[in-house]
Amino acid sequence: SGRGASAADKKAAAEQKRKEEEAKAAAEAEQKRLAEIERRQKLQAEYESSIHSAITSLESFTSAAKLHEDLRRQLDPQPLVAGEKSPLDQERKSFEKSKKSLKSDLKKCTAFVKKIKSGSYHTPTELNSPNNPIRTLNLTRYVEEVAAALTEPQTKVKQSDIPGMVMLCVEMHRRYDTFAKALLPTLLAGISGSSGKADEGESLPRRICLRLITEFVLYGIITDMKPLVKIIKDAAGVPSEEGKDYAVTDANFIVTFSKAGGHEILGCVPRTIRLDCERLQKEISGEGEGNLANDEPEEVSTETPFIPTLSTTLVGKAKSTIDIFTTAAPSTRAVPPKMTASLHTHCTGAYRTLAKSYVTTHRRLQKLEKRCEQDRLLQGNLSDAREKGLSDAKSLMESLTKSVESLSEVLDEDVPLLVEEEVVEEETDGKGIELWTKGEAGSERLGPFDDEETRSFYCDVPDFLSTKPHALLGISEAGVEKQREKNKRQYGEDEEVEIVEMPGEVEDTLPMVEEEADEDENEEGDDDVVMEESKGENVDEENKDTPHYKLMVLLEQELPEASRREKIDEIADRFCANHGSNKKSRKRLYETFFLVPRARLDLLPYYSRFAAIMDRVYSDSTLVTELEQQFHGQARFKKNQNIESRLRTARYIGELTKFRVAPPIVALRGIKRCLQDFTGYNIDIACCLLESCGRYLFRTKHTHKKIAELMDTMMRLKKARNLDERSIAMINSAFFMVNPPLQSSRPVKEVPPLEAYLRYLLASTLEADDKSVSFVSKQIQRLPWSDPSIDCGGLVCKYMLKACRKGRYKTTKAVASLVANLKRSKPEVPSRLIDAILENIDWFLENPNFRDNQRTIVCARLFGELYCSGVLPSSIIFEQIDHILNFQHDIPDALRDASQNEMFAPRGKVSQTILEDEELEEDDEDDEKENAEPAAVPISRFSKYDPRVPCETDPPMAVFRIKLVCTILDAISSQVTMSNKSKVELALASLQRYLFTKPSLPSDVEFSVLDLFDTLDSQLKKGPSSKKKAQASFHRHTTWLEAHTFVVAAEKAKYIDNARTKTRLLAQAGIMGTENASGEMDGDLLDDDMGSVEMSDDDERSSDGESDDESVGDSSDEEVDAQGGSDNDSESGNESEESDDEDDFDHAAYMRQLQDEAFESELRKMTNEALEKGKVSARTTAGGKVSSQMPAAPQFIAKKVTAEEHDAGETNMDVPFGGGEGMSFKLLKRGNKGKMEEKKLVVPKSTNLARVATKIDDEAAKEHDLLKAKVLQYEADSADAGGNVYLDETKLEKNRNRKLTMETLDKNFGRSKPEAPYKLSERFRGRGPGRGGGRLFNPGRGRG
Repeated sequence: SGRGASAADKKAAAEQKRKEEEAKAAAEAEQKRLAEIERRQKLQAEYESSIHSAITSLESFTSAAKLHEDLRRQLDPQPLVAGEKSPLDQERKSFEKSKKSLKSDLKKCTAFVKKIKSGSYHTPTELNSPNNPIRTLNLTRYVEEVAAALTEPQTKVKQSDIPGMVMLCVEMHRRYDTFAKALLPTLLAGISGSSGKADEGESLPRRICLRLITEFVLYGIITDMKPLVKIIKDAAGVPSEEGKDYAVTDANFIVTFSKAGGHEILGCVPRTIRLDCERLQKEISGEGEGNLANDEPEEVSTETPFIPTLSTTLVGKAKSTIDIFTTAAPSTRAVPPKMTASLHTHCTGAYRTLAKSYVTTHRRLQKLEKRCEQDRLLQGNLSDAREKGLSDAKSLMESLTKSVESLSEVLDEDVPLLVEEEVVEEETDGKGIELWTKGEAGSERLGPFDDEETRSFYCDVPDFLSTKPHALLGISEAGVEKQREKNKRQYGEDEEVEIVEMPGEVEDTLPMVEEEADEDENEEGDDDVVMEESKGENVDEENKDTPHYKLMVLLEQELPEASRREKIDEIADRFCANHGSNKKSRKRLYETFFLVPRARLDLLPYYSRFAAIMDRVYSDSTLVTELEQQFHGQARFKKNQNIESRLRTARYIGELTKFRVAPPIVALRGIKRCLQDFTGYNIDIACCLLESCGRYLFRTKHTHKKIAELMDTMMRLKKARNLDERSIAMINSAFFMVNPPLQSSRPVKEVPPLEAYLRYLLASTLEADDKSVSFVSKQIQRLPWSDPSIDCGGLVCKYMLKACRKGRYKTTKAVASLVANLKRSKPEVPSRLIDAILENIDWFLENPNFRDNQRTIVCARLFGELYCSGVLPSSIIFEQIDHILNFQHDIPDALRDASQNEMFAPRGKVSQTILEDEELEEDDEDDEKENAEPAAVPISRFSKYDPRVPCETDPPMAVFRIKLVCTILDAISSQVTMSNKSKVELALASLQRYLFTKPSLPSDVEFSVLDLFDTLDSQLKKGPSSKKKAQASFHRHTTWLEAHTFVVAAEKAKYIDNARTKTRLLAQAGIMGTENASGEMDGDLLDDDMGSVEMSDDDERSSDGESDDESVGDSSDEEVDAQGGSDNDSESGNESEESDDEDDFDHAAYMRQLQDEAFESELRKMTNEALEKGKVSARTTAGGKVSSQMPAAPQFIAKKVTAEEHDAGETNMDVPFGGGEGMSFKLLKRGNKGKMEEKKLVVPKSTNLARVATKIDDEAAKEHDLLKAKVLQYEADSADAGGNVYLDETKLEKNRNRKLTMETLDKNFGRSKPEAPYKLSERFRGRGPGRGGGRLFNPGRGRG
């Protein structure tokens, strides 16, 4: 039932989810449908609006034509029927009859005339009203005054006033027959320009007169067309012979006449009217954009395209409009057909002439603009004549464009197409360089410069005209506009200026600035006096607040120290704000610019930037002119030439050229001047100019050709003349700096899309942050891993390594984080990447090459970052470090055998007597140590590698392995703690031992090693588990022997640990028996050497374990000191005697080692036998004495052990639960009937119980070792003295003059010497984790 309920719930939830999705989809569909409806309604409204506009244009055209026709019929002077009066005569006769009822008031008539003369014309609607003055007044006496008022208006007549004037003339002509005779001669005279009036401004313009005459023709006021035809012929320039082009004299007349006459005079319908009519016809017939209306409503569908619909109302209206247009338009003519054809021919001929002139003018204007642009770039600006010619050409082009477009519309002709002239790139002999043109998209941002920083320095100049108040700069609004026009011409319209508010303080001198701006240039004020006095005198401290003092401080102290872009912009801002409005201050600034010290060439770019800023604000700079004059003036004098000053001037001109302050022609003239006399210092000056601005001129399109010609001339002069090597090198350097040799472009390797996407992800997208790593990880997991034909794992590892090698520094960390992220989902990626890294490192170790150094360093860095990310265990890291240091430094077997033979060979007799004189001088001892030959250090039998062994792949001077190890340790430095300190310390000791084998180290390697130690020490001190600050650092060995001893001890401990582990595993498996030879060998080794050195991985130790180990280590130190003291005491006695060489001392040490081993063996046998005898006697003999504190022997009952338990006991002998090393104890307990039973208990050595037992055994072992040393010393001394030296007190008193006691012996024998070959350093012994404190031979008793 429960399962059924859960299934029903799931089904209901799925159904609910499905319904929600359906509702959501339905809502989205409805929203889309509504949006589509709104879009279609908008398109339908636009369509209907266009149809309405077409109908309106046709209606207005037809109504105007009908109006003209009706008025022509009413004003026709010819009778319609022979014998009857004309319509015009009838109108005038009816007016004569009603004249008596009209008013002839002087005041009203005069007001009407004045109103016309003032330009206030009645609209056609007002004229038709019955109360209009023209209908209520009798103007018979004022006809001429009305005509004069129309031709001589007091205000300018507009085109919008023409309809009112025409309708007024129509009404006057309808009533008064003298009106046309008074008006028309004046209009014709105005057109021909022969009005004879002194003031031409009082008459109507010619175009207005022509427009009125044309309208009079349309309305029937003028019936004689000869004057109009003559005017059109003269304006069109009708040729005398057929076949020739028209010579148009006044295009505006032709345009005005054509637009006013229209189809009623010219006989052709305008193009827009024709196109509207055609469109309406197509829409009505169903061939247009829309469909005809349908009675059935259409369903809106988002899939079908929208087609607008033409409603039935619009269809009917359009049909009626078209019918009226087609019937009225062709038949309405204001002139006879012959006259229409003649005028149409003249207008069409004028249009064709204007069209040809339009195309030709456009082509010439392009060439003129190009030439003016070149002149502006070369010379800085254009002459007034050239500027005027360019502006006139542009005005002509605009006028022609308007005329041609208007005539094409009226005459229904096609507008000629203008062909843009293609920019033909001039072929150059440049090599390896690309010209900059504004049309290129790739280099549009940099321009003629090579990089963004250079472009920004020379182009992004602050624009103070936009950021500073104009009153503060002392410039009027008109001056600002003029300066901006100049900047557009000089610096280009598309120049990108840097608008920045400078942080410099601006003194409160605005009132003074305003006063100075109002002064006349020739007026001498207080500033002039101050300027004159400042030339020879110092300003007093009282005048420090004056503007002049601040200006001097700015120019003489701050300006020479401005060696940064921000500083020079700040000084320019302060100068413009506080002193820029004063012309005297600007003049002083330009003098400072000009007088740059010749040795301060570093100031020239910044002074040039300051000059460029000033040139964009003020146009009175004379710096370029003065520099050019100085340049050519210095070139005239061939004797006593100041080369430094000439070089300064040349470089100054070059910098100003790049800032576009100096026109390029200045630098080009300078180079040409030097090439005219290409000898001596002129070679230096020409090369200096080329180096400073040659590349800029070469990459600029308009100066490329000229600078290329000059450089070609220079190279030919170099070949023709016998120049010295210095000059030839200088010329070649300048030439190739301007035009570098061609560099073959590296072919772009085409890779499959998958590899390109991986390269994009790992090289461009991947960043060292969690968001980027997560995104890239998800994208990599989406690759086609299941496709067997694509090796996705190999590709990912390949481009990971490439990204690390060719990417940024932080890419290695990002890649390591990415690998850690992919470790769980794609485990093959970490494995293959680690294998690739190790293979790369091994390949480099086998084939060392300088070219692969950086690649291997990157692999090492990534190797360490993988450990920090948790991809690698620490064992692989430290094994790889050991592999790098010891690769191919294997110890040969022959060298190992020779070392062993030399160790055990007899080396002479070693004296064991006590020093006779303890008060020897320290200087003599030091001299003996210095003069003694270094002792040969034998090879340890536990070592497989030794850096002293020569190797071909690692010569003595090679240090790259040191860099690799330093890189790995530096990468893992963040993970160093007290828990893994022992491993890092061993790696550092191996590194130091390797370092001591090198005869010398480069400074960078030495600093890398020192930095590594500092980094590790600082990281170790940050750890929370570092309780003792003295231990929170790594030991830095001072000698090779010290480092070698540490490493050998670690190798020995590792060997012992491996042997113990092997023995335990074999014992647990039941494979090794008690009589196994290998087992016996391992057992002896463990018994003899376990106490000497113990090292193990304590990475997993807890803090409690560390404290316990430290306590045990302290006790071990005491044991080692005691033992070492006893051993080294005898060595001190031997050293007091004058030995022949150090070999005898080494032989004695090894002989003592053999004796100690023999003594230990005998003592162990004797002790075991005594113990066995004691046990037997205690069990068999009833009278055996037993301690009262211990139970009697018969009370113990040994538990019977079965055969299975016996086998298991042998297998798990001395192995605690959980594995590891253990210590066996016997547990006594009271069993049945009060009898004591014993049980064997194995306790791990890491417990406190085992540590306390070990400490007790170590104390006993210490006492035993001291006794052994004394006995051996006694035997040796007795052998030398021939008797018992301890009993011969008289001899000792004679030699020493004092009594020899046991305290003296203990004191003498307690001394230690560090030269013993098997002696461990105190540093290592004090920190060893093993019990026994680094004791050399005796491992102690009671340990498992």
